[in-house]
Amino acid sequence: MALEIPVTQISQHLVFLDDYAEITDDDEEIETPFVTERGLWLWWRDELVQDVIFNALHQDSQVTDEKILQAIKHYSEFDTFLDL
Repeated sequence: MALEIPVTQISQHLVFLDDYAEITDDDEEIETPFVTERGLWLWWRDELVQDVIFNALHQDSQVTDEKILQAIKHYSEFDTFLDL
């Protein structure tokens, strides 16, 4: 089941959390019906979000939610962690 989360701090788009795509024996990704029926595409895997959050917490154990959102946006734009 997918979950819709408006994340205006990150972008002007809605963000959806859904199950992983199924990977076939031929390494083909078969997205869930929720994704395919709406013409959506995968942006981030949860492991990458966790890496960005872990990096932010490693730099500052008291990091704020706003800084974490800034770190996610930075990683999305520059493919590198934000120095806090």
